[in-house]
Amino acid sequence: MDFLLPAGLILLGVLVRCLFFGSVPVGFNQDEASAGYEAFALLTSGMDRVGNPWPVLLTAWGSGQNALYTYLSIPIVALLGLNVFSVRLLALIAGCASLPLFYLVTRRLGGAGLGLAALFLLAINPWHILISRWALESNLFPFFLLLGLWLLVKGWDEPRILPFAAFVFALSLYSYGTAFFFVPLFLLFCLPFFRRAGRLPAGVFWLSAAVFAVVAFPIAACNVINLFSLDSVRILGFTLPRLTQPRTVVTTIFSAGRPLSAAMDNFTAFLKLMVFQEDGLVFNSVPDFGTIYFFSLPIVLWGIFVSLRRGPFRRSAPGFLFLFALLVCILCGFLIDVNINRMNMIYIPLIYFCAVGLHDLVLQFRRFGLVPVAVYLVSFCLFISVYFTSYQKTMSQWFYQGLGEAVEYAETVDAKRVYITDAPEMPYIFVLFYEKVPPEEFIRTVKYENPGDAFQQVSSFGKYTFGRFPEDAEGVYIVHRSEVKKLPENCVTTQFGNYVVAVPQS
Repeated sequence: MDFLLPAGLILLGVLVRCLFFGSVPVGFNQDEASAGYEAFALLTSGMDRVGNPWPVLLTAWGSGQNALYTYLSIPIVALLGLNVFSVRLLALIAGCASLPLFYLVTRRLGGAGLGLAALFLLAINPWHILISRWALESNLFPFFLLLGLWLLVKGWDEPRILPFAAFVFALSLYSYGTAFFFVPLFLLFCLPFFRRAGRLPAGVFWLSAAVFAVVAFPIAACNVINLFSLDSVRILGFTLPRLTQPRTVVTTIFSAGRPLSAAMDNFTAFLKLMVFQEDGLVFNSVPDFGTIYFFSLPIVLWGIFVSLRRGPFRRSAPGFLFLFALLVCILCGFLIDVNINRMNMIYIPLIYFCAVGLHDLVLQFRRFGLVPVAVYLVSFCLFISVYFTSYQKTMSQWFYQGLGEAVEYAETVDAKRVYITDAPEMPYIFVLFYEKVPPEEFIRTVKYENPGDAFQQVSSFGKYTFGRFPEDAEGVYIVHRSEVKKLPENCVTTQFGNYVVAVPQS
C-alpha cells in the first residue's frame, strides 16, 4: 500500500501535464517550429535547413540553436509525422518522467516522507508544468540534470553506474548553452567527495572521464570553432558548424574594463529573479503565481538551513548533491545574463530544498504543519484555473494563434505568390514547418535581408515573400488581424485566430 500515495501524486502530475496537450499553449512558437522542422529535415534529407549534414549545433536563425531536442524528436516525427503534437511530445515525456525520478532521488537521500514532499511539490509546480507542455529546446536540460543526479545517487552505492552518469551529463551539454557553465563546475565540486568516501575507484573514474570526454568533445570543439571564428569541420559524418555570429547567454563581464560591475549587475538580476519569480517573458511564468509560488522562498531558505544542520556530507548518502547544484547555480548567476529559461537548472535544487523545508515543518508542527500543504493545494487549483483560461489569451500573441492554419489555408488557394506579414518572429519557419518544405528547396531559393547577422531575416523563398504587401500583386496575403486595413479593398478575408488570409478579387 506504500506505493498508492506516490502513484497518486505521479498520476496527478501526469494528468495536469497531459490535459489539452498539443492545443495548450494555444498556437505555436517559432523556436518550437524551428526544432521540429530541423528534425523533419534531418529525417528526410540528412541535413538541417542551411545544408549542414548532421550538425552537433543547429545554425537555425544564424546564431545557433541547441540540437539535442531536435535529435531526440526525430523518431517521434518519423512515427507521428511533423505536427504540433509530435514536436511537443518529447517535452511531455521528459516532464512526466521527471516525477518518478525526483521521487526516487529524494527518497534515497531523505526517506519516504521527503520523497513524497518533493514529488508533491514538483507535480504541482507552475514552472515545471509550463516547460512540460511546449517544445523550447532549453527546457530539456532540467530533465537531464535530474537524470544525472539519479545516476549519481545510484552510483554512490554502485560505482559501476557512474560512467552512465558521465554520459548523461555530457549529453546534457547539447541541450542548452548554460550547461557548459553548470555541468563541469558541478562535477568538479562533487568529485573529491566521491573519492574521499571511497565511492569512485580509479578504474571507474578513468572510464567515466573518458566517456564524458568522448561525448562532450564534438560540442566543445564546435564552441571553440565559433569562439575563434574557425571554419566548419566534418567529423565522422557530423558537422561542427561555424555560425553566422556566435550568440551567448553570458554577459561579457571582462569587456569595458568593469568585470566586477558587470558580474554584480548579473547577480542583482539573478536575485530579483529569485525573489519576484518572473523575468518579463510571459511564456516563462504565469503572473501572480511565479515559478515555485511566491510564498515558497521562506520554506526554501528553511530547507537549506535544515539540510546544513543535518550535515550534507555524511557517508550514508550523497546529500551534498543538491547543495552543490544550488551553489553552482548561484555562481552562474554572476556570469549569465539571466532569465527563467537560462537559469532553468536552479529550479530542481530549489524545489528540493522547498521539500526539505516543508517536510520538516510537517514533522515539527504536526497538524499545523499541514497548513502550508493546504495552501499549496489551493494555489495549485487557482494556478490551473488561470493557466487553462485567461493565461492562454495572453499566450496566443506569443504563440501566433492561427498562423499555422492560415498558412495551410493559403496553400489551397491557386496563387502565384503568398505575401506573409513579419508581425510574427521569423514567419518563414512556419511555412517550412506546416508545408513540410524540403530543405533543398529552401536552400536553393532563399533570400536573406541581412545575410550573416545573428538573426537572419528571410525576405523570400519559393513563392513566399515576407514583410511586404504590394497592392498591385497577384497573390494571397497572410496578415495579423490588426493589419487588415493595409490590404487592398477588393480582398475576401478568412480569419484564423489572430491571423487573416486575404485573397484579392478581380
